[in-house]
Amino acid sequence: KAVFAAAFALTALNWVSRYSVGTVLVATLGGDVAPVLFWFLGWAAVAVSSAVPTPGAAGGAEAAFALVHAPVV
Repeated sequence: KAVFAAAFALTALNWVSRYSVGTVLVATLGGDVAPVLFWFLGWAAVAVSSAVPTPGAAGGAEAAFALVHAPVV
């Protein structure tokens, strides 16, 4: 049970960190920070980049990030 709990906690930390990139980026640049909105937008960017059929979603991840964050930033 301890191994499962540790694996679950590390996985949760990984996903929270992944979705927090937008929040940290905007906060670093001095913009208005809305963590829940940026986590949702991060999820949308990851979902879109997962659907891009190129190896590693080259270019698709960056385009999705720019597309979903452009109206907010």
